Amino acid sequence: MYEIFLLDLAKINLAVLLLLPRVRKVVTPLISTTGGLRPWPVRRYSEAVKADVRKRMSPPHRESVAQISAALGIHIVTLYNWRKAWRLQ
Repeated sequence: MYEIFLLDLAKINLAVLLLLPRVRKVVTPLISTTGGLRPWPVRRYSEAVKADVRKRMSPPHRESVAQISAALGIHIVTLYNWRKAWRLQ
């Protein structure tokens, strides 16, 4: 029974070693500018995009954050953070 257990562990270790290089490419964390680790790259948006978003959020033709997010493909939280920063200026 002990020999079978070792054999099974060897198979599992072999499978892990074969899969590990592929997995490592997918989940390798990136170092952010703040020093933390992120499993995804941080998107940077140009000032022109931010100005367009600010214009869409402003009266008289104010659009909702959800509409802007769907139209431009920018995450809702990012848009709320931009709006908060603009209000604090």
